[in-house]
Amino acid sequence: MGQKAWQALPKEFQEAFQVAAAEVNLTMMAKYDAQNPKALERLLKAGVRLRRWPGEIMKKALEEAQALYEEQAAKDATYKKVYTAYWAFRGELFRWFAVAELGYETFAFPAA
Repeated sequence: MGQKAWQALPKEFQEAFQVAAAEVNLTMMAKYDAQNPKALERLLKAGVRLRRWPGEIMKKALEEAQALYEEQAAKDATYKKVYTAYWAFRGELFRWFAVAELGYETFAFPAA
């Protein structure tokens, strides 16, 4: 839906849409969190061994992804606007989670 079409909707419709979208997101995340541990258990019982990707592979994957994002941003002004805002927010979010969550995760999940 374009911005003009969205703005043409009655406020009640906009609010109903936003509430419905939030509900769908919440339900999806709850299902994700509830179903994934069971799925992991099935995989482990079937003999799957979990391993972390080596740091150098993760670093290279991030570098390649960022190069792709930069390439797309150079071609598309709308993408660049969203991409720039997203990476700024991501940096703030990562700093917060490093303080708020990482210490507990390291304590609580040392052998996960």
